[in-house]
Amino acid sequence: MLDSIDCEYKGKEGYCEVLKNTKPILRGVKINGVYIVQGVQKMHSTLVVIQKQPTEGNLWHKRLPHINAKGLQALANRGILPKGIHQSLSFCEHCVTGKATRQSFVKAQHTTKAILNYVHSDL
Repeated sequence: MLDSIDCEYKGKEGYCEVLKNTKPILRGVKINGVYIVQGVQKMHSTLVVIQKQPTEGNLWHKRLPHINAKGLQALANRGILPKGIHQSLSFCEHCVTGKATRQSFVKAQHTTKAILNYVHSDL
């Protein structure tokens, strides 16, 4: 996405920068394995940025494909994750929309008065 607007990525030693025409437009610092954006310069196109710092529980929730609190607690009991990590989970919109179901269509009423008034074909 960034290369489509002629941007360049540069990163080392726990920080990253996105440059456009050698001018920095976005900077981030690496915290718990995730780059947290420190500053954004407005451009003609839209940039999406997370403003608040995620908790360690939310990071593991996203790293382990949206695992629930019981799953995080089970991993913590085995010593794989830190104790009490499941208590810092917050609301995840992606989990809610992923569990949503579609509504079925209402059955239609077809009334015909003569032969071949209603023809169904499968192409």
